[in-house]
Amino acid sequence: HGVRMDLNFSADEIGFRDEVRAFLAANLPGYIRVRMRRGEESHLAEDVRRWQRILFERGWGAAMWPSEFGGTGWDKTRQYLFDIEWGSTPISRTLQLSPIMGQEECHATAKEVQRRVQA
Repeated sequence: HGVRMDLNFSADEIGFRDEVRAFLAANLPGYIRVRMRRGEESHLAEDVRRWQRILFERGWGAAMWPSEFGGTGWDKTRQYLFDIEWGSTPISRTLQLSPIMGQEECHATAKEVQRRVQA
């Protein structure tokens, strides 16, 4: 009687998830990972700037923003998959300005974020 909804991810979406997972594993510097797991905050500002630069270099610095504002322009499924993988990293619990924030949650413009990261 009713129409069934397929809630499985497509092969393309699974590939994207795997890409994000591999990128995070390969690019989150080990020294930052260790400090975050230990709760060390003596280098927090430096670590956050370094990690944001890495994300911006990949084009993922504003993962939830529309492309016209400097974001990825990802659809909701890709945003969700990135969010899940991002949440598994120790630095995700520490960042003050997260790449998973939507534009409505951020008061800085995309240009301001980029300026700060490049500083």
